[in-house]
Amino acid sequence: MLPFVLFAPAPGTLQQLYKFFLIQSYCQRAVVPLATPSFFFRYFHALKSQTLLKRFAVRRPDLFAAWLAEFGPGRLILGADVRNGAVAIEGWLESSTLSAPELIGRFIPQGLTQVICTDISRDGMLCGPSAAFYADLQGRFPTVEITVSGGISSMSDIEELDRQGLRSVIVGKALYEGRITLKDLARCLPNA
Repeated sequence: MLPFVLFAPAPGTLQQLYKFFLIQSYCQRAVVPLATPSFFFRYFHALKSQTLLKRFAVRRPDLFAAWLAEFGPGRLILGADVRNGAVAIEGWLESSTLSAPELIGRFIPQGLTQVICTDISRDGMLCGPSAAFYADLQGRFPTVEITVSGGISSMSDIEELDRQGLRSVIVGKALYEGRITLKDLARCLPNA
């Protein structure tokens, strides 16, 4: 089966997305000592879904690990935006000293199960994904679902990721520019 494809919010999810972005916005601007797990939990619990965290995993790995332990790994998704091998944060303006494997490896003991990894240099470029990079990540962390983001230009890119053992991909610009259609993506759905 081809990878699961994320491409647009389903009808009726705008309220949920709004709450998601409120949490994301708060987490990006929060003074770290105020962002305690119990404070976060009140907002996170209201969402009753999953949330993606990037900055805290790099800046406060202890806090991210505590949240994984408290909320469960099925509720938190680690975001790893990568440029030139280093994880970038703060809207891609700042590079950390961590590589994607180092960042992911930090949270394996807490049961991390989901990562969205964006190759910044390919995002929106329609030049194809870094299939070998993502396949290496998936091979290193077989218990983690690595979601590929950045560079998808055609169904052949998605099919290659499938051959490499990757099961989740984000399609953006290729869909908007008509290089991939919803009919094409329907082949990726398990019940299609």
